[in-house]
Amino acid sequence: MDYALEEITLLDTLFTFETLQPRIRSGTIGFADPYGFVIAPVGSAFGTLRTEREEIDIFDADRRHPSEPAQYLQACIYYATIFQESPEGNLFMGNIQPELAAYLQHVAARIVLSEPQTWNLPDTP
Repeated sequence: MDYALEEITLLDTLFTFETLQPRIRSGTIGFADPYGFVIAPVGSAFGTLRTEREEIDIFDADRRHPSEPAQYLQACIYYATIFQESPEGNLFMGNIQPELAAYLQHVAARIVLSEPQTWNLPDTP
């Protein structure tokens, strides 16, 4: 018997992405705020992707790691968080189709740059 698989199945019945993600978001913000830690809102971006484009699976075949589009979105979130600018127009797409890459870049910009105070981004001059 694969106990790891059984444990994941049990966890999947207790917590879904939709029920766990808001808890992770509020917990992360609650922890980061007192210290002024910057947050890269990858989970929020994944949630947006699941809501807006259900056909794009955020999980890889092993159901434990992010899919290639989710990895690309994650990189775009890091870019927007670190540089506090939109990744839109970035020419690097890896193996992602241009239309999908443009959409993922847009999602990252929207998530990070629309709520800079929520993510504790420093004020820019």
